[in-house]
Amino acid sequence: MRTIHLNALPDRQYTKLGLDNLRFIREQLPQEFLEKLFTRESFSIEIKLNDLTPQADLLRKLEKEKEYAIASEDQENLKTIANNTNIKSALFKLLENLGIQQSYTDFTKRNHSKSAKYHWPRELGEFIPTSDNWDSVQSWYKSAIDRANKIKSEEEDKRQAKLDEAEREKVRTDKIKMMGILANKYDLDLDANQDDILEKMCSLNKYLGLAHGLLENREDWSDDPESASYALRNFKIETPLDQEIYDSIAPYVCDWCGDGRIYRDMEWNYGRIFKMVEESNPSLYSDYQKLMEIYIWY
Repeated sequence: MRTIHLNALPDRQYTKLGLDNLRFIREQLPQEFLEKLFTRESFSIEIKLNDLTPQADLLRKLEKEKEYAIASEDQENLKTIANNTNIKSALFKLLENLGIQQSYTDFTKRNHSKSAKYHWPRELGEFIPTSDNWDSVQSWYKSAIDRANKIKSEEEDKRQAKLDEAEREKVRTDKIKMMGILANKYDLDLDANQDDILEKMCSLNKYLGLAHGLLENREDWSDDPESASYALRNFKIETPLDQEIYDSIAPYVCDWCGDGRIYRDMEWNYGRIFKMVEESNPSLYSDYQKLMEIYIWY
């Protein structure tokens, strides 16, 4: 009979964690970390990512140890287990041939008998080791890695959530600042909303008002061509070019084919009219673009 090689964790205190018979573990993990992973309190205790990461990395290094165990000690153990299993089988066969029974009939129960097993097979079998706890080691290793990765993932999710919230707060702050700058520039109250600022801009340039109305209908045509119609009604004709623009757009307000994209594709589309605004008043057009970057379409 041969002895099976078992590598135990060096610190006796690990016994209470059920880790005293684990093999292939050659690097001693911090006791606090293992206790956090394997005690009941681990489900209510908060482990900071900075404290956990080194131990998680150390657990991953055990992959190399596992490969080494399979290549050397595990192969030797497999031979030993096979040898001891054969000895155990032969011994029990011998005892059986000698007439030594492993079970008996218990007649102590009233009105019926019951088959029972002797204790000697189990006690004798304990002297012939046929297991090296390999399955337990694999189960422990998987649990440790899963637990470490779960905690690390949860901490990363929390950190990302904080970053996302910080980004959303920055967007809100930038919008408030820009609204204040534009409101002040166009002589409006600082609490002016986006529509107040837009209305003031459009009042300063009739082409901007017309182009925005067409764009608004392109973005949302649930109310039919209402935005385009309103913009065209408020477009003041002062030049032959104005008349040409009006005559070109009017038919598509009366018959818009049920599709707001028509205001993007027709001859005097909003893109062409926006270009006129940009060329005639670049500062106003630039401010309009800044407003559109933060504008919420209803």
